[in-house]
Formats: sequence, C-alpha cells, structure tokens
Amino acid sequence: MTTFDAINADEAFLCTTSFALLPVGKINGQTLRKEAPGPLTKKIIDGFRERVGLDISDQIISSLAKS
Repeated sequence: MTTFDAINADEAFLCTTSFALLPVGKINGQTLRKEAPGPLTKKIIDGFRERVGLDISDQIISSLAKS
C-alpha cells in the first residue's frame, strides 16, 4: 500500500495494544476523504465494546486528555 492509497481510502484505522483500534483522520497532514471514524470502524468498535465490555473511544479520549 502506498501513501496515496492510504490517503484515498474510504477510511483507515490503526490497531495497537494500548488503544486496540484507533480511527485515522489524517495521514501526513492530509485529511482523509471521509469523516473518522467511518462506518466500518464504528462497527468494529461497537462489536469490540459489546464483546469485551470496554469502550475504546472513552479510553482514547481519556488518554489524549492526559497528554
């Protein structure tokens, strides 16, 4: 995948140990074509919350507030 492909993707997210799933809104300073998180990312986040009982969005927001 090239940077061009990533920037022109319908949506993007990162999978990490600390955040589990992190929606991406910009790549190299360029805003993606659609709002983040996109519908697929939201569906994955909702499924994770239902299965694991952890709200990833709350975890990300509280972590960003600390920095």
